[in-house]
This record gives sequence, structure tokens and C-alpha cells, in this order.
Amino acid sequence: MRQMTAEQANRAREARAAKDQIDRQTAQSLAAQRVESKRQYACISPRHKAVLEGGLKWPDQGALARAVLKAALAGRCVVLLGERGIGKTQLLTQVAWEACAEPSLSMVRMWEGAEIIEHISTKAFGERTPRATVIDQLCKMQSLMLIDDLHRRRHTPEEMLILGELLNARYQMKAGTIIAANYTPDALVESLGADVMSRIGEWGEVFVMARWESRRPQVKINLV
Repeated sequence: MRQMTAEQANRAREARAAKDQIDRQTAQSLAAQRVESKRQYACISPRHKAVLEGGLKWPDQGALARAVLKAALAGRCVVLLGERGIGKTQLLTQVAWEACAEPSLSMVRMWEGAEIIEHISTKAFGERTPRATVIDQLCKMQSLMLIDDLHRRRHTPEEMLILGELLNARYQMKAGTIIAANYTPDALVESLGADVMSRIGEWGEVFVMARWESRRPQVKINLV
């Protein structure tokens, strides 16, 4: 097989970059229209809205977001790990943006870790509905679930129980789930416990370690 010259290789890279740019612009155009038409997506927190409206922050963010989304839509659990300020929320919000262009998804919503746990607990208590029923209804409503800042919770036994039941229900349904947290892999195991981590492992998890430079000047972290 004849090797490409340096000039041919450069042209091929430019052609791929141009195609990626067109694909990204098309996806964002569709997403912008669908965000407006999705009442549920309007429930996204003000912080996530601000991140979403900020657009892409680095050249390959769109490509990485689409790769993460593809894994989640295949029914896998994707775990985004990294230090504070590294850009996990930005990436997760970009995934939500890309997901809005997916015709198969009727609802796209991002949750905070503590928020979704409180939602399940409050709804079950207020409506006197079995917690398993509340979780089942929530999972059926969202074929794709995005949970940001899973580390921001009280880590009480009740919260651990709810989180375990939620992730187990997602696993049983083989429903795409994306989790972001300020953890190292070892800290994640310590936080979630062996049982939950075992379930995530059986799920066919995809771990993404944030290795890009922090976008927050006061942090300036570069993972190795």
C-alpha cells in the first residue's frame, strides 16, 4: 500500500476537521431548536444553562461529547472523573446539547447528585408511593440520565440506599447513564461502595478521566 505524502496527510486531516466542524454545527443547530421545544429541558439548573449557552470551550470537546453520548445511548454507564474545575460539567452539558439532536430521546435533563436523590425521597414521602415505584417511573421517563456533581451529597445511609436503588434500576433497564464527580477511581469506590461499583462494572462502564488543563485560573490543574 502506497504511503501518503506529508502534503496528502495534511489535506486528509484538514478534510476531516472540516467535516467535524460541519457535523458539529449541524448538531448544534438542531439542538438549539429542540432545546426550545423541550419543556422538560428548561428545568436545567441556571448554572448548567449558563454553561450550555457558553458553547464549546476547546476544539475536540464536541467530538468527545458525541463519543460519550454514543456509549450512553448503547445502554452503558459512563463515569466522568477528575479534579474540581477541570471541565466535567462543561463536557456533560455539551453531551446534553448533543443529545437534544437525538430523535429517540423525548426528554433531556441534567440532575445534580443531591437533587435527584432529594427528588426521589420527597416524591416517595409526599405521595406515599413506594420508593421503587418512584424510581421506576423516573427511569422510564428518562431513557438517558445525566447526573452531575455526584460527590455533592451528605453520604447518609438513606442517600446511599436511594442512589444504589437508582443505579440498580438503571442497570436492570440497561438505560444509558452518565455520572460526573470530583473523584479519583479509588475515591469513587470508597464513596459508592463495593456493591454499587460491582453493579456499574457489570453494566459495561466507560471511565473518562479528565486530563485537560483546568479552565478555572485559580485551580490550574493538569492531570497526568
